Amino acid sequence: MDGLMWADSNPKHDLAHRVQAAATAYHRKHGRWPTICQVRSVDDEIPKTVKNRRGGLVRITTGPMPCHHLLIGENGKGEDHVPGA
Repeated sequence: MDGLMWADSNPKHDLAHRVQAAATAYHRKHGRWPTICQVRSVDDEIPKTVKNRRGGLVRITTGPMPCHHLLIGENGKGEDHVPGA
């Protein structure tokens, strides 16, 4: 996955807020909305999808990531497209 690394250490922001902010930043930079986001596997209650601010869905996956970081982007192969995104 090509993507944008996003950091947000504000404890008041839940995962959905962080993904929405990262999705907006990705859209500003690339002109497209992301479809996939990798987060730390130890984060609290990880949903399968999160709506971006446009209303499309971003699929959430887990993997090794630094604290307070996520990687958001597009798979590029189309296999991670989420209907409605």
